[in-house]
Amino acid sequence: EYMRHRLEPRGITVYPSECPDGIDRTRDIAEGIERCNVFVIFGTPNYGEDTGNPMCSYEEFNFAKAEGKTIAWINMNGGKMDFSKLPGQSVIKMGLQGTIYKMWEQNDEMVEWVANMAIEAFNGGSGGG
Repeated sequence: EYMRHRLEPRGITVYPSECPDGIDRTRDIAEGIERCNVFVIFGTPNYGEDTGNPMCSYEEFNFAKAEGKTIAWINMNGGKMDFSKLPGQSVIKMGLQGTIYKMWEQNDEMVEWVANMAIEAFNGGSGGG
């Protein structure tokens, strides 16, 4: 929610939506991925684990890759990522070639980085920075 409340006032749509009752959450996530210009992963230790749920991060990551989305990985784990010790993330590591990478910081610089990357991707650039 930290990023959502700072990006939406700038006109940047954040998915998944704040999904009101009665909305199909799986459809909301899938449509959000289809519509997005950049797919931002908040890479926690269990991101990429295949739980069997169609909304799990394993499925959303693979869907974003298949859709050819610009992907940004924000490391929420602190320090260097050791994918061998994180559940389910070998698939994510395999798919991270060419991914934009940034260490998480809860500050205005992080908000600017994500906002600028989204704007650049929307305008046809590759994102990054």
